[in-house]
Amino acid sequence: MTTSWDVYAFGMIAASTLYVLKGNFPKADTYAELGEEFAMTGGEAANSSVVLAKLGVDVKLQGNILGLDAGGTQVAAFLEKRGIDISAIQRREDVRTVREMVFSDPETRTNFGTYCELLFETKTWAMPDESDVANCRVVSLDPFFDEASVEVARLAKKHGKPVVTVDPPYGEEIADLSDYLVIAGEFRNHRYPGRTVEELFQTYVANHDGMIIMTAGKGEILYGNKHGSARFPAFSVETKDTTGAGDSFRAGIVYGVLQGWSIEETLRFSSALAAIVCTRFPGVLDSPTLEEVQEFFNDIVE
Repeated sequence: MTTSWDVYAFGMIAASTLYVLKGNFPKADTYAELGEEFAMTGGEAANSSVVLAKLGVDVKLQGNILGLDAGGTQVAAFLEKRGIDISAIQRREDVRTVREMVFSDPETRTNFGTYCELLFETKTWAMPDESDVANCRVVSLDPFFDEASVEVARLAKKHGKPVVTVDPPYGEEIADLSDYLVIAGEFRNHRYPGRTVEELFQTYVANHDGMIIMTAGKGEILYGNKHGSARFPAFSVETKDTTGAGDSFRAGIVYGVLQGWSIEETLRFSSALAAIVCTRFPGVLDSPTLEEVQEFFNDIVE
């Protein structure tokens, strides 16, 4: 039985079903024809774990509690099939599994879910086990689960484990305790409307000691800390599906930390990983192997 892991991932887990429409998303009181259907995972922690596992990383995943319903069975089977350790994920009969439905047409993507009702209103998540944090090499942390997420970060600091997190508001304890803070454009626009990337970057740097990484979709990445900053260009690709690009980028940061790479090497790998996922449909379901990432780099050189 495995007693240590490369990565302990803590955060959002959901059962997701992607429906591909044959035409455009319909207006109210009209009809649209369904095409393909894909059973997948939803949630940042789950998707990052799937991408990491495809790269050959040993991942133990924990987060919100799953039900004993069809959704819980779907997501548990999906994760186990990909070699992810889900032994720490609790399942209870009195809990309904968080679900999402995604409808994709040639131009748009529309999401429906039960995150608010079944998760944030009831706070059905588990507290971490200290031994899981102590026996990993890197922690991949979602900051959304209040005291449970903070406890993961505290335990990581206690045991000297680097923490990679996404979208923590500045000034909060998780941001203080994290070594790599990935701040996405969507989060910035929602949480801090009207603030420029440069202004917000300086605010994070002034408040926290970790490496601040601000992404902007196809735009440049702004990164740095109190010792300086720089920009990294995103790879230009023909996009088919952007869902999971951010989760894949975070997975790349975790992978780079595992390898002991420089921040520049890590960003190059993370950007390539996210770019490849965007060229596939559905992206996370078909995330690349390590060999495919290297082929991507080889094609750029050629």
